[in-house]
Amino acid sequence: MKVAIENFAKLAGQNKIIMLGAMMELGEHAAAEHLALLELIASYSFSHVVLVGDYFLAHQNVVPQFIYFKTTAEAKAWLLQKNPTHAQLLIKGSRSMQMETVLS
Repeated sequence: MKVAIENFAKLAGQNKIIMLGAMMELGEHAAAEHLALLELIASYSFSHVVLVGDYFLAHQNVVPQFIYFKTTAEAKAWLLQKNPTHAQLLIKGSRSMQMETVLS
């Protein structure tokens, strides 16, 4: 996840949107890893950061300017409403989060 974000940040473009689902496979390290990820993302200037899942929701006070949703369906509704044009999207998450459904 970290490498994907770092590489996405290096790409040229003005309208970058990140949509990330929680990392469900981290076990006892989940809270710390999600917090570290939030800090990493905050060090960049993305147009929008959309975070999905309970692990991200638990830290929403850390970076309140990000957009937080409990479910992928809520993130999909946000994306449909936003209807971004000329945007680059990074969509990633644990397999169980089914983040690809935001595009279907």
